[in-house]
Amino acid sequence: MTRSVCYLLGSGASLNDLTVEERAYLNSHPYTLAFNKYLLFWDVVGIAPTDFLILDRHFPSHIVFVRSLQIARSLPRKVNLYADEFYAKYCGRNGLELLKGLRARFILWRQTKYWLPLDIIGSPVQYCHNIIDSSQPFSWASSLDEPLYFYRGSLTSAINLATIIYPGCDIKLLGVDLYSNDYFYGDRIEAFPDLVDKYYKIGQQAGRHPTTIDLSNVGRHRSILDVMPQVVAHLHSLGVSLACCNPRSLLVTEGICEYAPVMES
Repeated sequence: MTRSVCYLLGSGASLNDLTVEERAYLNSHPYTLAFNKYLLFWDVVGIAPTDFLILDRHFPSHIVFVRSLQIARSLPRKVNLYADEFYAKYCGRNGLELLKGLRARFILWRQTKYWLPLDIIGSPVQYCHNIIDSSQPFSWASSLDEPLYFYRGSLTSAINLATIIYPGCDIKLLGVDLYSNDYFYGDRIEAFPDLVDKYYKIGQQAGRHPTTIDLSNVGRHRSILDVMPQVVAHLHSLGVSLACCNPRSLLVTEGICEYAPVMES
């Protein structure tokens, strides 16, 4: 029996290589999860996801969170929103929650001079736990009540979330290139300097994706490529296969997962 498939939409430039037929297929597919800055520039690719995840907490991720919620309202299909529990304080609509949210907005404004708007209060978001400290032992969540696995970026957490919200599905990665710091939205982000964070700058300077830069020599964490074999092995133990739809992705060329086309013949 053929297993169902879900798709994870990253931000790599290879998304621009999708054919018209592939984009139409993905727009009609019931299981597509995007993450990070994808929704801000979704119109470049033209694929509206069914689900969206944001876990980053560092500023300007607050801006990404707000604009993603606003854009989600106008998408041509309903999108389920998932976010780090960090953002819950900004969306409470009643009593003490609202007062705490106003206080959090004031603190953010005082630190960054960015006022987080009020129109996101009451937004329908499902909040996730995740382990920010990548030095913690490998731990895979089986429900949204448990912390999503996190290591050097949101990809591992997005894969973990996919195994929860798409039970019984194999996983295909789109726009997870890792061999460069080129994004599908290209120069468009340069028109939004308020969205450029330190990790984007690190990647641009190094000429590679920031999650692949080994930082162990400065007392931080290794490359995401060091943990992905363990992720793939754990998925296999769950009966889930992971494939990448870009044959040039480091995940494929490094032998971590197999290549698979977007659409099977």
